[in-house]
Amino acid sequence: MKKILFIDDDLIGLEDVFDFFALAGYDVLIAESVATAIDILKTEGANIQAVVLDIIMPYGDISGFNSNNTAMGMRTGLALLDRIRQLYPLVPILVFTNLRDNEAKEKAIKSGAKIYIEKPASLSELFNKVEEFIANKEKGE
Repeated sequence: MKKILFIDDDLIGLEDVFDFFALAGYDVLIAESVATAIDILKTEGANIQAVVLDIIMPYGDISGFNSNNTAMGMRTGLALLDRIRQLYPLVPILVFTNLRDNEAKEKAIKSGAKIYIEKPASLSELFNKVEEFIANKEKGE
């Protein structure tokens, strides 16, 4: 079973994502905070096929990187993206966020996000991108 981690502080949105991906046969892990995301990554990181990350997150301590809740929390999400990339360089990371900011998009892609999708995008669009990236990972691309 494919395992995917969604990191987003929007619990209502996460419920919809959980239902959609679970019905498609995914083992869905949910983290609504940086602390929860780090805990999940410590225990499940090697088994996760993809991470979907909202870069607007509340304050969080990311392994010594204290990220202030500035720029609408953008620094927290980008710091978490950097940390995930350091620990799990082969896991595809997709950014799925409300932030419409070219600078944030450039930073996310430069930090290793495979794609930057702005909400509101359809769950089927997100699903198709996740499927594509997992397939590419399995092929070694």
